[in-house]
Amino acid sequence: MSDVEIHSSCSKFDIDILEQASYILWSVWKSLHPQYSSLQACISALSEDTNLYQTLKRAHGQRKYDVVRQWVATPLRTARPEALLCTDSAARQTVDKFLDNLRPSMMSLVSGQITLPYWTPDRNAIDEPVALHLESLRIPCLHGKPNVLLHDLGGFRREKTLAARLNNIFMANHHTYVLILCYSSPYLYRLDCSFLVNTSGSGKTRLLLEGLCGHWGFYFTSLVDSSLLGSTDVQNSIRSYVPDSPNFRHALPPTDSPQHQPALKTNRDSATRVFSRVFLARLFVFDLFIQMMRDVWSRERDKFREALYKQRWLLLQLQPSILCVQDWDIFDDLLGKLGSASEIYVNRTTKALLIQIRKTLAEISLVQDAGNAAQIPFFCVLDEAQYAATQHCGAFRSNNGHAQRPILREIVRAWEGQASGHGVFMVVAGTGISKDVVDQAMASAIMKESKYRWCSGTGAFD
Repeated sequence: MSDVEIHSSCSKFDIDILEQASYILWSVWKSLHPQYSSLQACISALSEDTNLYQTLKRAHGQRKYDVVRQWVATPLRTARPEALLCTDSAARQTVDKFLDNLRPSMMSLVSGQITLPYWTPDRNAIDEPVALHLESLRIPCLHGKPNVLLHDLGGFRREKTLAARLNNIFMANHHTYVLILCYSSPYLYRLDCSFLVNTSGSGKTRLLLEGLCGHWGFYFTSLVDSSLLGSTDVQNSIRSYVPDSPNFRHALPPTDSPQHQPALKTNRDSATRVFSRVFLARLFVFDLFIQMMRDVWSRERDKFREALYKQRWLLLQLQPSILCVQDWDIFDDLLGKLGSASEIYVNRTTKALLIQIRKTLAEISLVQDAGNAAQIPFFCVLDEAQYAATQHCGAFRSNNGHAQRPILREIVRAWEGQASGHGVFMVVAGTGISKDVVDQAMASAIMKESKYRWCSGTGAFD
């Protein structure tokens, strides 16, 4: 990028705020220093090298960035290179073995051999006509009980009003795929947030699931409720993996303490480390699913139905034990196997997988114009966000210490850093979240104010 292009795309950022300054550094360094290809790496560079930060400020003020381009980037503070390679190699081997073990059952899922059974009512408890009617509904059976939430999943698109509600949440504008225009970004794609809020029982989760039947994406939930739908990876990360990280502080020192900023940085780094691996684990399994889907497509091109495979991928995310009864949650299990991986490995592998998955989708020709396959949007859904919006408020605060920053912000911040520039759009849904709480949770250095699209149009009370 030229100096003019960099300044034009970054003029909206406040360089005196660290996270916003990282966007500017990323724009200058992205093609020069691969190890700084993520926002988190750029944040670390600026926080650890005050001379670099001051140089960037002067360069941005003068609109001339050559001095930053020529800056000798300090290697990221990680283990020694040989040790780093060993741990990354071991992590990759562990992941490969894990995925190889999943291949047979994954192919069964992709081909439709693994699915949820239909519920059969007790004929001794109800009249025969009623039993026959209930059986004809083909309601999925989960843990021995009928699950109405999953009944006729994918059917909303057939109803004009329901389809309109889906389009109000999962929005794509031709080839830009901007879900909600929160702020302009220097990237080809914008990672924007839509907040879907309403009261309990209003149909938010069903709308989210219906949206993921029509779009490729990821279903996360910060709290697995009584429905037992979804992986526990985010929930366990909030409850255990982040707070159990080395040197994590549940309560930060006072803002006037010299230990405040280092403790805050340690907490943020711990959260970023965990949640970036949550995202990578999901990508590894998604890539395997897409590979298996490509194999099926190569044999059954005339019968290939994209929507059917989106539903099967969603089913795996809702029931992560469906491939292997001995493994209750494949996503959470794989997350644990990434614990020893370095930040460089996680960042590079995440971006490589996003590119690889899009390439595979282009090969399958799921879009008429294969040249635009790279612009297929991926939607990253976080359900039950009200739980994340109330956890670890004392561990994450603003730089001035005046506002609470619950772990919800750190989740979005980590995934934003991982997926920026790759057409991944977030939808965050919660029950009983006040606007003030979300404002405090999401107000970040990247967005001077908390700006997002507030949506409550579930249609439950029309």
